[in-house]
Amino acid sequence: MKSKTADSLNYRTLFSKSNEIYDAASRRKACKTYHSLWTTKSGQYHRFSEILHFIDNMDCSILDIGCGNGRLVEFLNYNGFTGKYTGVDINSNLLKEARHDFPGQEFVNADFFKKRIPLHDYVVMSGTLNANFGQDMDFVFNFIRRMHELSRKKSVFNAITEYVNFKEKEMYYINPAALIEYTVRNLSPKFEIRHSFVPYNFTMCIHKNIKWIPF
Repeated sequence: MKSKTADSLNYRTLFSKSNEIYDAASRRKACKTYHSLWTTKSGQYHRFSEILHFIDNMDCSILDIGCGNGRLVEFLNYNGFTGKYTGVDINSNLLKEARHDFPGQEFVNADFFKKRIPLHDYVVMSGTLNANFGQDMDFVFNFIRRMHELSRKKSVFNAITEYVNFKEKEMYYINPAALIEYTVRNLSPKFEIRHSFVPYNFTMCIHKNIKWIPF
């Protein structure tokens, strides 16, 4: 399946539904971890550590898509990050929290499909596709394509796998095999996937540089 060009995309309805979900989460609980739909900070950090697995050094530029209230930059700082971080999100309430808690970082309120954003070494996303706000696989393909376009080295993201014991209607499940096929055919033949470190989740890394190390 071929993805559409960024100029032709109009996901206003999906983004509106996504904002409703996250705004409701912010109203229900005072815990900032839950505002980004994570039930525990340890669970959120576990998934961050899976992303960090693919970051080769801490002196780099990282673009965090769907950054929410900025907890990833907190985790990066705990792990010695010295590079340039930029967070992008469509939810103004979450970004307000992020700017308050991390005043030295850059947070942008924008639709990353259409916003002109400079290339970054790594483009990452954690949990943004987990909530079911009406998206389909065409949206997912366009999402990871845009991430790949904005990366110099790698794009890294996680999602909920389709291979689960039961499904909840509020969550969105992705078949990793479909992502692999789309990636190989349209983005890069060089990718990595970890499907065994977090229950019912997987992390995928797509390389921009497809040069192989000689045997």
